[in-house]
Amino acid sequence: MEHCRNQLNNFGSAHKVKPVYFDTFCGPQHASTWETAVFINGQQYGAGLGASKGQARENAARIALQVIRSTGGIDLGTTQASRQHS
Repeated sequence: MEHCRNQLNNFGSAHKVKPVYFDTFCGPQHASTWETAVFINGQQYGAGLGASKGQARENAARIALQVIRSTGGIDLGTTQASRQHS
């Protein structure tokens, strides 16, 4: 189930950035929905819904990977690594 999350984490490690997930729970417990947004360097790259937090994170990571692939990458200008080399 964590295929896209693993890919996004591997991408982050390779580029010295860390995906950060923000999770929101809504609805009654018997019919709950989780909404997750994933940010890299303070910019949102994906959002996803799911019946569980893990499913919502996986969906958000899938969207983030699609955005990263379609735009050619991420903005690395605000990472600590790039600030240290400036």
